[in-house]
Amino acid sequence: VFVFADSSVYHVKGVNLRTFDPDGRQSATINADSGSLNQATDALIARGNVVLVTENACTIRTEELHYDPDTRQLWSDLPTRFEFGGRITTADRFRADDGFRNINATNVRGQMPSGC
Repeated sequence: VFVFADSSVYHVKGVNLRTFDPDGRQSATINADSGSLNQATDALIARGNVVLVTENACTIRTEELHYDPDTRQLWSDLPTRFEFGGRITTADRFRADDGFRNINATNVRGQMPSGC
């Protein structure tokens, strides 16, 4: 972790984050090469080989992933790959709640997995 005196952002090498639903159950894990964590808001930006795995084994891959705990939203504005049940779907970007009940994706190629 790198922290600079004039910043409220932690710069992290090797991101490994777990998200939890409102009832305290784990909803996903996020792994990446690096990231930034805002101390004031706990917002995360994961960068480089980002892999998000949901509790039901849906894998989402992208190069940059944002997580905002205040809104409980995850999103990427970069190409994203969804892998679930042997299906692979790609999209230009996506946004989802952290329980993955609502997923919105742009320019989807393939059938969006309903189990993510």
